[in-house]
Amino acid sequence: MDRKSRIAPTNLRLRALTLAAIGALAAYAMYYFFVTTAAGQRVDEIAYDGSALGRTRLWRFADPILDVVSIGFVVLVLVIAATVAIWRQRWLLIVQVAIVMGGANIATQVFKHFVSRPELGVFGTAGASPGVNTLPSGHTTVAATAAIAVLFISPPRVRPFAALVGTVYAAGTGVSTLIGGWHRASDVVAAMFVTAAFAGVALLLDRPRRPVASGERAVVIVLAIVGVLTAIVSMWALLYIWRYVGIDPAYDLVANRAELSRGTLLTAYAGGALACVSVACAIVAAVVAQLQRRGD
Repeated sequence: MDRKSRIAPTNLRLRALTLAAIGALAAYAMYYFFVTTAAGQRVDEIAYDGSALGRTRLWRFADPILDVVSIGFVVLVLVIAATVAIWRQRWLLIVQVAIVMGGANIATQVFKHFVSRPELGVFGTAGASPGVNTLPSGHTTVAATAAIAVLFISPPRVRPFAALVGTVYAAGTGVSTLIGGWHRASDVVAAMFVTAAFAGVALLLDRPRRPVASGERAVVIVLAIVGVLTAIVSMWALLYIWRYVGIDPAYDLVANRAELSRGTLLTAYAGGALACVSVACAIVAAVVAQLQRRGD
């Protein structure tokens, strides 16, 4: 193996630490803006109202996806991960999967149940009574961590396929919670960032041992392109809705709710859904980019 095919362990760990830091800071930023500020709550609530559009038809597809997420599903993923790790004689994989799935899911539940949602004059009903915090989404955390766990245990030749399937599953679960009215968009995106933070922590244990595989490089590029394109549209929608209802601190969403047009609701809803897709693509791409430097 030539020197160009390797990356220094220090640089590898620095990248992992960067992913962990970005995930943690981004998750906190989602909480700060969309939970603790009136403007953020208004934007989030309009997107939530928009999720009612087409719910009857879309729920037929969303319900089966959400039914997969359960405690039994988490146990199954952990058992499969342990089995594959033992078969490949990669004992460290068990620890890494435990960090990602255990750490992220526990952190999600602790944060959601011990942090309250301040009352800022925005009536909310997403998955709970007004004032109850629903960020991060537990269902999305389970799905995202399962997708990342599969990436950790997958051999290099299988990893590109696992990355695409995992991205679709994580994003699909997140969007499904929006369709069902279980969560706000910020809940879903925050859950994915929490997953990214713990994935970064797990990656700190890795060491570089092999050259980059072309299939892994290709899937990183594809996910990056999709992530950037969906992020651009999502940011446009966010800025449009924020300028519409967020700039004026005196704007009363409760009083003006009935006046919101279908186009405004749909824009906010689509922006939130695309944000879920964008972040899912970014996180999976980032993890694959790290794992492609790892030993088989």
